[in-house]
Amino acid sequence: MKCLKRVLTYVKSADRIVGFADFDNGSSTNSYASQELVVMARGIKSNWKQPLAFFFACNSTPAAKLKEIVTEAVARLKRAGLKVVTVICDQGATNMQMFRMLDVSKDKPHAVIDGDIVFFMFDPPHLLKSVRNNLVKHQFSVCGKLVKWQYISDFYEAVCAILDEFLYNPVPVGCCIISHLL
Repeated sequence: MKCLKRVLTYVKSADRIVGFADFDNGSSTNSYASQELVVMARGIKSNWKQPLAFFFACNSTPAAKLKEIVTEAVARLKRAGLKVVTVICDQGATNMQMFRMLDVSKDKPHAVIDGDIVFFMFDPPHLLKSVRNNLVKHQFSVCGKLVKWQYISDFYEAVCAILDEFLYNPVPVGCCIISHLL
């Protein structure tokens, strides 16, 4: 979802006011749109991506509507001759609720849509960000060993100090001087 400025605009050619929440079903609501939802397809074996649809929502898209949009997109892509393998999204509350509505879980990370198995997953950049945020806020243990953000921060500082020393004070090696790693 992308945040939008709340503005109403009259589109003369369509004789329509845009800027309200609208899920493209011919009727918009009386609520100002504050978020944009974009549905996009991307190739796995070849490098292409194509926006399929966009919708304007007030705050967030309801999970039931999100489920309807995703299942419709998968069905239409199938009819166009494409095989949808995975649906990827962030860890937003409505996405997680949609996963539950589709009976998707860590034990069953897929759903059957239009007769095909489609896997659902969270996008890796957001997962890394969540791990980082949890490490900053909380300490936890793995296999009895304490894990905390301070360890990563200390390691980063130590590596930076070593690289600074190496880059700014070249070390002679044989007849060459190593002055840059990159």
